Amino acid sequence: MPTALLQIPFDVKPVAVESKPEGLEGHPHNPTPLSTPGLGCDGTPTTHHWPALPLQSEPYHILKSAQLTVKDGTFWDFTSDLAKGDTAYTTLALGAHTDTTYYTDPCGLQLFHLLEHTGGSGGATLLVDGFYVASILKELHPTAYDLLASVRVPSHAAGEPSALYTPTPRSGYPILRHSHSDGELTQVRWNNDDRSVMSNLEPSMVEEWYDAIRKWHKLLTSADSEYWIQLSPGTAVVVDNHRVLHGRSAFTGKRRMCGAYIGVDEYRSKLAVLSEKFAPDDVVRDTSAYASVNGRSLWNPAL
Repeated sequence: MPTALLQIPFDVKPVAVESKPEGLEGHPHNPTPLSTPGLGCDGTPTTHHWPALPLQSEPYHILKSAQLTVKDGTFWDFTSDLAKGDTAYTTLALGAHTDTTYYTDPCGLQLFHLLEHTGGSGGATLLVDGFYVASILKELHPTAYDLLASVRVPSHAAGEPSALYTPTPRSGYPILRHSHSDGELTQVRWNNDDRSVMSNLEPSMVEEWYDAIRKWHKLLTSADSEYWIQLSPGTAVVVDNHRVLHGRSAFTGKRRMCGAYIGVDEYRSKLAVLSEKFAPDDVVRDTSAYASVNGRSLWNPAL
């Protein structure tokens, strides 16, 4: 997976965002257009530099202008104050994982915006291409791959007295999910810290399954798989949570981060509309003039 690191000079401070056919633009200074594909349309982690601002800042308005709905309707804002029963609210290192494995429908895109880091060091951001790691696992350990693609993993979020999240069905979903139509890998769903008791495993499979996740973990943590980047205040990163795992190194000092989740269906809908408008296939382009309803070709392959 290629990595796109798109950086706006730090002295450029857009104060508003406007949606235009050629992409999103920040004003009054905009040497670099912000096109929607910069939101990780192919699964690539993408970074932008913005002034270090609190919630409702430029990344928020970009998502709003792009008509991408923030999942749950809010940005979250956290630091290492243990305000919630979640390891994100500590200074601990976090291994590579995907978020919201305890949701029936995990978030699609994930935005992180580092607001400040003062009085300390560390806190480097870790990114891992789960599809790449899965391909290596399949090549080296096909039996382990098959187990991770078939065994359902229950999960939960139970750190807060006011909430208890579990997916439906309660048995959860495999770590590696595939398309029913063509068998292609479509999602990596892995957070060992949110994993529940594997009570659905047959006794004969216990050792084999745990050996499979040891192999998976070893590949996830190999130097070949890990991409580390030290964010600076004002940097925003967007990743595809169905493909890219993230983590961080331990840190000292005050490190404040905000972010948001965007539903995968919202993201794919917006991408489909943009592709239809700016990069239609030959049939759609040739028939749109006489076979369209409400501006959409009847021959659109999505219909």
